[in-house]
Amino acid sequence: AKPAGTLSQPSEQDPHAMSFDRQILLFLALEEGQKPFLRLFHRLDRLTSGAVLFARRPEILARLSGLWKEGRVERLYLAIVEGQPAFDVTTIDAPIARDPTHSWRFRVAQGGKPARTELKVLGRADQGPCTVLCRLVTGRTHQVRVHFAFIGHPLVGDPTYGFRKQRLTDYGLPPLGRQFLHAHQVTISLPGESQKQKFTAALPQELEDVLGELRQSMTRSKI
Repeated sequence: AKPAGTLSQPSEQDPHAMSFDRQILLFLALEEGQKPFLRLFHRLDRLTSGAVLFARRPEILARLSGLWKEGRVERLYLAIVEGQPAFDVTTIDAPIARDPTHSWRFRVAQGGKPARTELKVLGRADQGPCTVLCRLVTGRTHQVRVHFAFIGHPLVGDPTYGFRKQRLTDYGLPPLGRQFLHAHQVTISLPGESQKQKFTAALPQELEDVLGELRQSMTRSKI
């Protein structure tokens, strides 16, 4: 699982970073005694933790790409958002484009790339944020963060998209130096096979601490 604070792969702004894919490549090279084939299949934001997929053989990479296009790769994220959304289950279908006022921020905008996120509320605190399970139908940059900001419920710990830093302490929650967004599970459905392959990443301790405090005030919780 990728930890928060680490790039999934090097960026144009930081081409020499010890990114997550480079860490895995180095580990495998030391273990196997030779340079392995390794390709990152999808990325997470620097401050998002969780499950990512790698291909170890070229033919697997091509097959994964096919499964992705066919909608056979499901990604579930766990998020905590500010406020109390009016829905229990909903879908946000809103295109995303770069924000012209900021070099690396995005926003919902006409003419942007199609973006669809399915949401299900898992637990609500009496006075405070709520926990939401997110299923990404598409995979745009910052998609979950942008969509929650769009509906007026920014991710806890994400001031880039509208969360106010002081609110965590207002809620009686421990401080958090990142947004509460975790790639909980990636599931692959292989054609002709009934058994799905699931890859699950446990919550890191800093998110578990926040969720543990929040559970005590939840009026309904499925986590």
